[in-house]
Amino acid sequence: MCTGISERLYVMQIRESSTGDQLRADISQFFGFLPPIFTPSHEVSPVLQMLLQQTLSAYIDNSLQPIFKEKLLAYLSRYCAVPYCIVCHSCALRSLGMTGGDVLALLETPAPTAQEIAEYIKTFAAITPLQAWPEPGSSLEKSILLSAFYLFLQPASAEDCSKELRHLLGTVYFNHLAEILFYIKTYHFWAETHPELDYTSDRRTQENLTILYAEKPELVDFFSTYPERIKREVEMRGEEYSAHKQLEEKLHRSEREAASRGIQLETVFEAMTDGVVVYGDDGKMLRVNSAYRKMITLDAYPEHALLTPAMRGDMLALRDEHGQLLDNSQRPVTRMLNGEVMIGKNMMDIVVRALDGHEVQLNISGTPMRDSEGRIAGGVMIFRDVTERR
Repeated sequence: MCTGISERLYVMQIRESSTGDQLRADISQFFGFLPPIFTPSHEVSPVLQMLLQQTLSAYIDNSLQPIFKEKLLAYLSRYCAVPYCIVCHSCALRSLGMTGGDVLALLETPAPTAQEIAEYIKTFAAITPLQAWPEPGSSLEKSILLSAFYLFLQPASAEDCSKELRHLLGTVYFNHLAEILFYIKTYHFWAETHPELDYTSDRRTQENLTILYAEKPELVDFFSTYPERIKREVEMRGEEYSAHKQLEEKLHRSEREAASRGIQLETVFEAMTDGVVVYGDDGKMLRVNSAYRKMITLDAYPEHALLTPAMRGDMLALRDEHGQLLDNSQRPVTRMLNGEVMIGKNMMDIVVRALDGHEVQLNISGTPMRDSEGRIAGGVMIFRDVTERR
């Protein structure tokens, strides 16, 4: 068979051919035999030219590993009702070194589940882009092949898979993969519109099919029954992929709604005229709104928010309404994190020295937050400026 530049020169020669008989002769010379896939259109030269050109550019001249291309064609031909495709490419795999057992194992590989596709996507995202194609038979090669199946059968749902495959393979390899997937769709369509295609006339089957059957007799039954088997698999996987896609869309919608609610809550949090502070279980300040920052002039000393509760209390010189300093056990944050709910009659008034030195009287309410096991995980306090009551 011609390779490289000679292939492309030969294509130019074929384009110049005018009669159906001459085209058939040229194709036979190029391949070494006349593949039956080309015989149905021997009277329609433009159609034959188009089919040959696609076969040359997307299949024969494609730089992906020959054994990977044949695996892909054999595996995806399970979804073509005309046996010509699956039998011929299974035989081509034997000529590339695979045994009958290897071929049957490939053909009987179940279509990936939605969960498996999700795992492939995670794996591809975490791997450094390939510098060379993975070894034949490796787990990575299998992951790429099954992900390619997903792109082939579920293109509308495969955006994430396509993105991470492109990341893994790089532009050149990915484009070659896309080209052969597109070609296989055309190839299958052509075969299914010509169901009379006879694989026994193809040299690949003449040289390899008997040996495949001898090595793995179960292939006889598989080639006879695969359309019904695969139909059931497609229906099952199609429902699963659809359900998974709906779940993904629901999750994305929930995430968008949660983000929107988060923005709304943040707006409300910042717009409140009362000061609001969210504390961790150790009393550290996790969230502070604008009103509280203004009350204690936090912007004058922002490092204050990073201090421990005891240090913050000392800096603010916390006192009760009568001017008596509060020890740490009496301070509102300590009381709240010890489990006290400070609402209603349990609210307290304190006097603080703001960070710029002026005094402020604050009315404080607060409540601890508990985790699912009832342990205190932090708390929220609300501060109202009541200085004018003094």
